[in-house]
Amino acid sequence: MTENPYEQWLANCREVSAPAALADRIMSHVAKMEHQRRSLWWLRVIQRIERSRVSRWAACGGALAVGCGPFVFLAHVAQFVAF
Repeated sequence: MTENPYEQWLANCREVSAPAALADRIMSHVAKMEHQRRSLWWLRVIQRIERSRVSRWAACGGALAVGCGPFVFLAHVAQFVAF
């Protein structure tokens, strides 16, 4: 017997084995998560954007156009406003 309670606890934990069905449960959960990942269309789009250079440029250009939209609109409207 060891004098350190932590070493005793560690020795007891090492003696205990994992349940036999644990690996099966983990693998079925991984397969389920993989199936759910494939069924999400927006996740597939994001992965395609990550893999393709043209898609990345298109996504950045679209984000830039959407982000600049309000400023362009305000600049256009400001021409009609008299200060």
